[in-house]
Amino acid sequence: MKYKGKKISRKRKQELLEARSNKEMGFKTYYKPKTCPLCNGTGISYITNDTCDHCKGKGSKRHFISRIAYEEAMNEVEMK
Repeated sequence: MKYKGKKISRKRKQELLEARSNKEMGFKTYYKPKTCPLCNGTGISYITNDTCDHCKGKGSKRHFISRIAYEEAMNEVEMK
């Protein structure tokens, strides 16, 4: 897939698709802050007390996440 003459990676293509579907459902796309919400930047997940799956233990990976996925993750944290 090309965008403005540049080739888009498969991952970015998926992000754009997800953003589009979120917009259609009335959600604004959510770009996660620099610290991972599941481990609060520590790299150790609240849920499993092991390395965080979300940021792969780095704690500071900024990557695209849909609002639905973010809310589900936060609900999971609150339940524990």
